[in-house]
Amino acid sequence: MSLHTQTLSRRRFLHTLASLGVGGSTVLSQWAAPAAHASPAAPDAYRALVCVFMFGGMDHNDFILPYDASHYDALRAVRPDIFAAHATESHGASRDRSNLLPLTPLDQIATEGRQYAVPQELGALRTLFDAEELCFVGSVGPLVQPTSRSSYESGSVALPPALFSHNDQQNYWQGLAPEGARFGWGGRFIDALSQQNKLGSTDDYAAISTAGNNLLLAGRESHAFKIGSNTVTGPRIEAKKWLLGYGDAYDTVRANIGAHFRDTFGADPNILHSDYADLRAAALHKIDNFGSVFNTLTPFATSFPSNFFGPHFQRVANAIRASRALGAKRQIFFIGAGGFDTHADQAEDIAWRQQSLADSVMAFRNAMIEAGAWNDVTVFSGADFGRTLVANGSGTDHGWAGHHFVAGGDVRGRRILGRMPEYDPEGEEYTVSRARLIPSVSIEQYSASLGRWLEVDDTTINSVMPNLANFSVQDLDFFKA
Repeated sequence: MSLHTQTLSRRRFLHTLASLGVGGSTVLSQWAAPAAHASPAAPDAYRALVCVFMFGGMDHNDFILPYDASHYDALRAVRPDIFAAHATESHGASRDRSNLLPLTPLDQIATEGRQYAVPQELGALRTLFDAEELCFVGSVGPLVQPTSRSSYESGSVALPPALFSHNDQQNYWQGLAPEGARFGWGGRFIDALSQQNKLGSTDDYAAISTAGNNLLLAGRESHAFKIGSNTVTGPRIEAKKWLLGYGDAYDTVRANIGAHFRDTFGADPNILHSDYADLRAAALHKIDNFGSVFNTLTPFATSFPSNFFGPHFQRVANAIRASRALGAKRQIFFIGAGGFDTHADQAEDIAWRQQSLADSVMAFRNAMIEAGAWNDVTVFSGADFGRTLVANGSGTDHGWAGHHFVAGGDVRGRRILGRMPEYDPEGEEYTVSRARLIPSVSIEQYSASLGRWLEVDDTTINSVMPNLANFSVQDLDFFKA
């Protein structure tokens, strides 16, 4: 075994140890701190990606709906129970065609002249779309190579593994491999930016999650800094008076314990003890440094909704201000929330989640404008998969492709990219079984386009995205020139 391999193995073992037995809102997998075709950003510019992941699989046909009468009637014909349920469960029959909010894109390439709309609950996203700050991307999903109904059914094309499985497809979206994958494309992008000295004066906060552990931000060297509330605190055993004593006489003891945890003990003859102490101390200092800025920020004038997604976007907004103050130049954030696995009661379950998503994205946008950072931040959506065109009574089953959005001040918005499908279960765009939408845009095309805006180099992108070369279009043109 080489010295390099030994070093990596010991480091990974220590990272595993560090993730055990942790309390507080910021957990110790953060101990794994790395060392300190859009237009190119200025050398001192800041850019951040924010992934909002909908665990369970957002139903894209209940997210962007047909608006022209013939296609609206076609969708309603294959989903009568869902449309009927929306009429009773969702305030004011939001899926009634007269209540939909039509989209008027600047071009009709992806839609082939068909008309589309969003439900009232997504009105804030429509506002961003109209302001040319958001684009929708149709039919995104895992692909190895371009695939059609006939090639899928005949087995004449290579396919991504374990399609339609929650765990596997969550991993594929985030790491381009099924369950068991160790590294995410975001983490590997951060690794490359770190090696190229593009992360600014600190690497410590390049990857931040408000939703605990996730594959997207896992790199070979980079690891997510986790924020679980609107206050950043470490595992401060010295602050637990119930454990160490309430009286003033114990203050010195507590202070000494805190100093002990933050010391490095470099002279320890046991290399494991020494490395573990160094790692623990670095993690606590990392938390202390971030918290010293994050916890003292002046509140935004913008009000964030106290709903499903609102607190997550508020933490990211504050983390962006804190990180920039600490010298960060490139970051990727992860927001995740569940409840989108709507096998039944879809009308009841999906509408309020969509309202939460749209209102929270709008609040985040307003906060970023307040901070002077909206042009420097891009929000994009992800999910396990889309859902079947054919309804399962009042719900839908696991699908394949789905529709997504990309939003930001640097986004060339008011466009619908990718491909928007017809609504014929027998059509070439769907599998025979359950009419699952076959992707026309691969996750690798989608994420590579985001990576280029973050200024990840093509060599890294082609290494991280092994199937990208199979697609003639490798940049989806999300951003302004």
